[in-house]
Amino acid sequence: MKVAVAGLGFWAPFQIAGWQEIPGVKVVAVNSRSEKRTHEVADQFGIPGRYTDFDRLLSESDADVIDLISGVDQHAPQTLATLAKGRAVIVQKPMGEDLTQCEKMVGAAQRAGVWFAVHENWRYQAPLQRLQQLIEQGAIGQLNRLRLQFSCSFPVYDNQPALKVAPRFILSDIGSHVLDTARFLAGEPGAVFATACRTRPDVLGEDMATVLFASDRRVQVVAEMSYASRLERESFPQTYALAEGTRGSIELGRDYELRITDIAGTRVEWANPTTYPWCDPQYLLVHSSIVTCLRALHEAWKAGRPAETSGEDNRRTVRLVEAAYRSIETGQSVDPRTL
Repeated sequence: MKVAVAGLGFWAPFQIAGWQEIPGVKVVAVNSRSEKRTHEVADQFGIPGRYTDFDRLLSESDADVIDLISGVDQHAPQTLATLAKGRAVIVQKPMGEDLTQCEKMVGAAQRAGVWFAVHENWRYQAPLQRLQQLIEQGAIGQLNRLRLQFSCSFPVYDNQPALKVAPRFILSDIGSHVLDTARFLAGEPGAVFATACRTRPDVLGEDMATVLFASDRRVQVVAEMSYASRLERESFPQTYALAEGTRGSIELGRDYELRITDIAGTRVEWANPTTYPWCDPQYLLVHSSIVTCLRALHEAWKAGRPAETSGEDNRRTVRLVEAAYRSIETGQSVDPRTL
């Protein structure tokens, strides 16, 4: 697989490093509107193709897949332009700026018959993958309730200042990950009820939110998200979880600890992420999951089948996020299936 990466912001070097961990993959080109940044990243990773014009990248590069790590405002136009050329696309989350854009992108891929996926790596984190395996193996019987918590005081604005001025913040940003994980673990949502608040005057959007729904598997789901919580045991960027079943429970806590409790007692195991030399220690869990996610995307593309996080699948997450926002606006529950 030959990959071209468009957009060279904060996450791009880690994405490129992740691609370089996958046998059979070569990053052949990069694109940024900044000529300086284009050459910096290309030199860093030894990438031959260097473009400051996205249309030239599409016309001249021989990449099989275009990996879009550009700003969210560029996701829809760049995806549509790439699909029009019959080229496979991977786009970062959130897929688009709103549900209308995302529907248009998925529809264009379907009409063109072109492979289209979303780089949604959160569900590929080692502890969440292990949690899903334990649930699937019946370690606690039938899953009845799932609580996901991503709450911390990490200064995320320091390296991503655009988040401070986003009118929709935590549900669109980290919520896309957490709610996708909720779908992955518990099934598709029915009616959604959500609340949110803004705790800082210098942040435009909501920085704390809670989402509740019951899934099609009859699992009660509570998802909590906050960048405004100073907790004793917070540990960015880890997601804590409590899964309750008919025969016991699984608690995913700090530092990847899983506590599995049933009638016989509690056993403990750890689902540590794989470490790579290029990982930022603060982001180890997320950076490690980039490789796991990219490996799954590569395998799906190579086999000619939809990715687990295909555009069609991620559209359900986008609808869930949109339903949460509409619930906040109306004070009523909203069924994402009606959007």
